[in-house]
Amino acid sequence: MKWIFSSLISIFLIGCMSIGDVKPPIDWPKLEIKTVYNDEAVVQHCVQNLLYQSVACATINFDTMTCIQYLPENVRWFDEHEKRHCLGHDHDGDTTLRDYWENWKKINGKI
Repeated sequence: MKWIFSSLISIFLIGCMSIGDVKPPIDWPKLEIKTVYNDEAVVQHCVQNLLYQSVACATINFDTMTCIQYLPENVRWFDEHEKRHCLGHDHDGDTTLRDYWENWKKINGKI
């Protein structure tokens, strides 16, 4: 499994999106950040669809105010990128995290 994962990293990097200067929402909460370095956890948690597998990802849970980064075991380049997601930064041209935060606030009466 590890050799397959390592050999595919360069292919997946092509699909990696930039965060650039996208600012997080001004009221983004401080989340407890946990990091899991495990190739199989990346495969389990970072699948976006049947054709695309992210090399790393961050899952955010506002109910527990946590962000879990799933990162490959032997590659540390993605740490800062995923941490920025935990801090509320979306990819350029995307509003997924901002939308999730706004919807969570509405559902939980925080607006």
